[in-house]
Amino acid sequence: MKILTRLLIGFAISYSTMSAHAETILSVLKSDSTIKLATKNIKSSATQPRKLIFYFASWCQFCKKESPEIEKIFQEYSKEVDVIGISGDEKLSEVESVVTGWSLSFPVYWDSEHNMKRFLKIKKIPRIIYLDSSGNVLRDQTATTGATEFFDFVQTDLKKIKK
Repeated sequence: MKILTRLLIGFAISYSTMSAHAETILSVLKSDSTIKLATKNIKSSATQPRKLIFYFASWCQFCKKESPEIEKIFQEYSKEVDVIGISGDEKLSEVESVVTGWSLSFPVYWDSEHNMKRFLKIKKIPRIIYLDSSGNVLRDQTATTGATEFFDFVQTDLKKIKK
């Protein structure tokens, strides 16, 4: 908890201006003992220049509806984008059930005490955040804004950086 508090204080200004730091998010995922990797057979390497954070819950129908597009981004662009799922469910078994039931093959973390939810200031879900290699937010969508649109945005962005 001390690590999370220090990180929150150190980066509060950045997050309030919508400039997130991907490495900070990843460091919280790794250092906060209340946030656990729920996908046992899937490792999180987090080595790609772009990061996509998908915050969801099993009970959220919009999350379920948008999850295939997030999975599609992972399947098609895993060499360019690290897709990281974070579930705010109450029980680990609910998260594990979603990973299987929604056929998610990217790393999914369980935010058991909602520390990441507070850190990212998540008010509505699903929340999809797309970050560049410097940790700047390129796109941030909440609720039912459409993961298909998000997929198109990622595709366009990756084409631009390949040129």
